[in-house]
Amino acid sequence: MTYNIVDDGSNDVLVVFRGKWGAGVTPTADKNPEVGARVIVHGDILIYTDSKTGAQTKEVNTGNEIVSYEAPGSFDGVEDIVADDANAPVEYYNLQGVRVANPENGLYIRVQGKKATKVLVR
Repeated sequence: MTYNIVDDGSNDVLVVFRGKWGAGVTPTADKNPEVGARVIVHGDILIYTDSKTGAQTKEVNTGNEIVSYEAPGSFDGVEDIVADDANAPVEYYNLQGVRVANPENGLYIRVQGKKATKVLVR
């Protein structure tokens, strides 16, 4: 299933792409999260850039799963969003901002989750 998560009062959308219900979580009758439900999703977050328009969306990538689900009205609101930077994929960029798959000799920007650092590769 693919669905959007939006915090109340925000227009910042997180797209959950090709998700599934995790073990021990009871799915809804139609297997889709209800509007207003509290959903905790485990998966990798990335920023998808549309090649035609250049528009960017935040996305939880394929292979994610709902690890906790509370029906609408059974809670007070969103408590927190937690990103596990230690398990986030590492990406490297050159100083011109171009992504580099296999950095070799030089100075690069290393991005993991929300943390960016400069690294020297020898």
